[in-house]
Amino acid sequence: MTGPGTIVIDTSAFISLATADSVEMVLEEYDVQTTETILEELVETAEYDDVHGTFGTVCRNLSGW
Repeated sequence: MTGPGTIVIDTSAFISLATADSVEMVLEEYDVQTTETILEELVETAEYDDVHGTFGTVCRNLSGW
């Protein structure tokens, strides 16, 4: 295979990657696919006043969505 692989990420995976400080690398290295529902969940998660909200905001900002 040449070029980046494609991966599909759900909300939990985005948050986990952000928690491990890896989401930026994954977004740069892979063709990341997700759904509108997942993006909406990240927006909702970013509103939480806890660590998940922080990471939801990070994911949303890094993903450009």
